[in-house]
Amino acid sequence: MKLKNVLFGLAISATLAGTAVAGSRWGQDVGIYRGGAFNQAYGMLGTAYNSADSRQTIGCAVVQNESAQGASCYAQTAGGDYASCYTSNPAMITAARSIFSDSYLTFSFNSEGTCTSIRLENYSYNAKK
Repeated sequence: MKLKNVLFGLAISATLAGTAVAGSRWGQDVGIYRGGAFNQAYGMLGTAYNSADSRQTIGCAVVQNESAQGASCYAQTAGGDYASCYTSNPAMITAARSIFSDSYLTFSFNSEGTCTSIRLENYSYNAKK
């Protein structure tokens, strides 16, 4: 009788395990909005990496040497539109350092190419590399 109950329990467990549903997933191609005083680039690093085209890219780089530090962010769409910005703002440099390979990155910049904000979103549903 005990063996029958154990086998029944294993059968139920196997059935339930087979019906598990994967988590939500979402991707965002690289996009660029230009509005004069307000400009913005956005996209997911994982989506850009996995895209069928060879142009999409988005990210930030942080540079530090003995006398200065800064961050530059860049984006290129599938259509070839390109945007970039630079900042020496310590808070934005900290944000740029927090990018992961699966982050959703949005950066805003003015007409001079200075970053005005860097926003990161790290969620379980972001497209993965």
